[in-house]
Amino acid sequence: MAENIAIAGATGNLGPAIISAILTQNTHTITILSRNATLPASIPSHPRLTVTKVTSYTDPIALIPALRNHTVLLSLLPDHGAQPALFDAALEAGVKRIIPSEFGVDVAGNAHVRALPVFAGGKVVTQKYLTRKAAEGKLSYVQICTGAFFDYGIETGFVLTLSGSNEVVREGKCKIYDGGEYARSMTTLADIGRAVVGVVEHWEEVRNRAVYVQSCAASQMELLRIAEGMGARVEVEEVKLDELEKRCYQAVERKGEGEGEEKAGMGVEEAMFGFVTVGCWKRGMGTFWGERHDSELLGVKQMTKAELEEVVGRYV
Repeated sequence: MAENIAIAGATGNLGPAIISAILTQNTHTITILSRNATLPASIPSHPRLTVTKVTSYTDPIALIPALRNHTVLLSLLPDHGAQPALFDAALEAGVKRIIPSEFGVDVAGNAHVRALPVFAGGKVVTQKYLTRKAAEGKLSYVQICTGAFFDYGIETGFVLTLSGSNEVVREGKCKIYDGGEYARSMTTLADIGRAVVGVVEHWEEVRNRAVYVQSCAASQMELLRIAEGMGARVEVEEVKLDELEKRCYQAVERKGEGEGEEKAGMGVEEAMFGFVTVGCWKRGMGTFWGERHDSELLGVKQMTKAELEEVVGRYV
């Protein structure tokens, strides 16, 4: 069945991959909600792709007309706290199926992750909103948990920091968390796009819950050994996540007491990123789905060793 999909926040790192995956199918149409009504340079034009101008993601007057005649709303907004207002407008416009901006760690199912300050004020609030509205029969939703973005995470240094011939890779020490031998579920940007398509096409099988997808489950040290075998020059920095988490909480507490970032030693913005790191890599919080993922249902294949090496090799 052809779906009319509205996307808010399509200009980030996920937008182009998800839009490409949707348009690869021969049925679905996309409307990008945009403040300037122009197609981002990273997204090529397509006959099933349109752009509609909205002045605000929290103004129902601007949003409701733009959302009418759509069957699915996909949010990629980085401001997670703004999502309930967007979803209210979607309901008024008749959109009953919502995919929130959830991609990443397991906020949906892990109480320790949910308690981290970086998630408590945005994603957790959104999840409570969706659960309540679904219980009232007003909408259905699907949260997509992907773990770290595998290829993008190497490119940006979040998964591994490599210094080689590829100019996009940052110079610097490669941070290895708690020894780096514990496998984590990770998903490429392209596979996240495929997962979105799979959710749309298997909606009744996954409605009103979180789905878990992965391209691979690998440890930092496994990936580092692959990179070093290809000639990567890597200087390792060992990071203990208990200590990082403690420093992040101290930064937030000092900010709450009115002390400046200079005295805290860590700014709140840095602390929030630290909490994301803890939520992704720490044991007991870390994003490892084991056998309980939905990848096969949603059309995401598990990478072979050769495919794993190919991705790492792009950045060596």
